This record gives sequence, C-alpha cells and structure tokens, in this order.
Amino acid sequence: MAHTDPILQTLMVNPVVLPTSSITMDEAVIHRHLLSDSTDPFNRKPLTREMLVPNSEMKRRIEEFKASKRRAAAQPSTSTANSGPDAMDTDS
Repeated sequence: MAHTDPILQTLMVNPVVLPTSSITMDEAVIHRHLLSDSTDPFNRKPLTREMLVPNSEMKRRIEEFKASKRRAAAQPSTSTANSGPDAMDTDS
C-alpha cells in the first residue's frame, strides 16, 4: 500500500520526503532513526531532521483514505448470510 511507511509498514501519520533519496516515510520513524544514525537509511547519505520535507499531498491522500474507511465502517452491514429461505437448516 502506498500509504505505509517503507520501514515499519504502518500507516503513515506525518509523511515526509527524504531529500537525499526522494523516499517518503513517516516523520516519527525517520526521527527515531536519526537519533542513532545521521544518514538516510536507503542510501546512507548524510541526513538531518531539518532536511526533511513535508509531503502534504501524501498526507491529504492518507486523510482521505482514513475518512473513507471510517465511512465504510459506519455504514450498516447489508450482508444477509445465513438468513432467508436459502439459509442452511441445521435442525434436521
């Protein structure tokens, strides 16, 4: 899925672009990485927090994705499995 962080495979909250590799990942994940290693995890070029670029288009798409999932979850289920005249009779 395009909305997941490439390292942790979790849904991104605050996507940022790593300018040294042009890869988008979650801000919290790259911040955690930069605490112990000041390089881009994909190409090992020097990288600092100040170099990260917010990816507002990706953030907008993630927010739309989350909103569509919430809308789908809020709709009542229309499934009629195991009901009606074709339901399997287990009392026999």
